[in-house]
This record gives sequence, structure tokens and C-alpha cells, in this order.
Amino acid sequence: MPLSVCINKSLEEGKVPQCMKTAKIIPVFKSNDKHSFTNYRPIYLLSVLFKVFEKVIHKRIINFCTTTTTTTTKIPYNHQYGFRKHHSTSQAVTELVSTALENFDTKQYMICAFLDLSKAFDTVDHSILINKLHYYGIRGIALDWFKSYLSDRVPSWGRYYSLFMSMICIALPSLQNPFCLQMVQLYIQVGST
Repeated sequence: MPLSVCINKSLEEGKVPQCMKTAKIIPVFKSNDKHSFTNYRPIYLLSVLFKVFEKVIHKRIINFCTTTTTTTTKIPYNHQYGFRKHHSTSQAVTELVSTALENFDTKQYMICAFLDLSKAFDTVDHSILINKLHYYGIRGIALDWFKSYLSDRVPSWGRYYSLFMSMICIALPSLQNPFCLQMVQLYIQVGST
């Protein structure tokens, strides 16, 4: 079956083919101490064919977001600089400095909050993500496609299986760590198959 037919069928039915949900899991170092498992996060490597799927969906979502205005907000927010074409974090800094100088000149107060979101993707709750997609107007078969995309993934551990299991054994006293909890959940999935 040609890839274009497979993609179109998937989008028409709102289902991601199960064969595209197998992911090889590898640990990727993020920062700080390389000997601490909490500084690694699992990366799911999908097939090259599924990367084409993702590119098609990405283009559709960007098109939807940039052309759709809801009653409360435009998507994406005008002052969001990350993950947007022709926008950068340098522009965010420039706007921040400009606003700070303007407030200083007019003797106005200004409060800034700087958040470290370096591990934000490790803690995304899929149900909240689905609710946000619905809120912003993605509904019906399109929303079903995202639900399918986020569910029933099949992990393939490869040579990292023993590494992940040893990390879990070391971490048992501190299972509050989201990474560790994810590893335990994946271990249970793999162990039950």
C-alpha cells in the first residue's frame, strides 16, 4: 500500500496503525551528573515512515493554529516565541527588555517569572493534552487520531533493557520521580507481554 494511501486512511478513520506505534526506547542524557539516572530521559525512536506521518500532521496543525481564531484567543499566542517559524527566543528577550525599559521610564512596576522547562516533556499528561486540543477546536476524527497516536505504544528496549531495570532497582526508595515511575510502568508492560 502506498504511504500516501496509508496516511490518508489513518486520517480519515482517526486511527494510527498499530504497526507504527512500536518505538525503540533509548536513554538520553539531559544535564548535570552523568551517573544519576534522573538526568536521563527516555526517548522513543519511531520508524522513518512514521516520521513522514508526523510531518503531515505537523503541517496540518500549524495551518489550523495559524488560521483559526477562537472566541477567547488566537492560536498560537502572539507572544509565544518558541516552536514557531520566524520567531526566536532572541525576540522574546528583546521584547522583555523593551517592556522593562518602558516600565522603568514610566515608573511602573514589572514582575517577571522565569521557568525552567528543560524536562517539561517528561511530565506531559496525555489527558490534559487531549483536553487542550479539544478546547482549541480540534474535535471529532482529528481528536480521535491524537488519542490513538498517544495510546497503546509498544516499547522496544533493545540493549538498554538491563540498564533501565537496574535504574528501577536503584530508585525503588524514591519512586516519586516521574522518570522512574514511567520506567516502572514500561517494565510492567514489557513484563506482562
